Amino acid sequence: VKRFNGYAALHGLDLGDVLEIGSGPFAQTLPLLRMAEARTRSITLVDPLMSNYVLMPRCRFKTGSLDSHPVQLVQSGGEDLDFDGTFDTVIMMNVLEHCLHGLRVLQNMHDALKPGGRLIFSERSYDQHWANLWKSKERLPFWDVGHPISLRRATFDMLLAHYTPLYELSDPEDGYYFIGIKTGA
Repeated sequence: VKRFNGYAALHGLDLGDVLEIGSGPFAQTLPLLRMAEARTRSITLVDPLMSNYVLMPRCRFKTGSLDSHPVQLVQSGGEDLDFDGTFDTVIMMNVLEHCLHGLRVLQNMHDALKPGGRLIFSERSYDQHWANLWKSKERLPFWDVGHPISLRRATFDMLLAHYTPLYELSDPEDGYYFIGIKTGA
């Protein structure tokens, strides 16, 4: 929340139909709604471990709502989504490093958002990791099984070129924090 400046760029807005990809058990949608005092028409939460999360005592949406907002729960990975221009707002935060097909997830995220819709996105880039790997004379691990994707900054630059920024923070160590409007189809 701090890295998004308290979601000030979204304060008081109607976010319409919201999709959060990779919600985990806590869903970033809830702090967004609270901090920005935003409204929604619907909320869809997607995660491949959804059925496990609703069994957790501290799961924020185990009752089928976030605060008073009803939610639709979808058990799926971001790779398997097939939403075409369905959502007014798409949220995806720190998801790609846990996926097997990061580029497919990014494409599905982009496709799910209507032109003129809002993207709320954060992700780490791994340029420094790869630079260290190539320079090292030691035998470093090539990949982390729990985090199989380590995309470079250029990938995110290509994606975000399709959006008009409302808020942007980029830190080489900490990654991207981005809120923007989709510009076209």
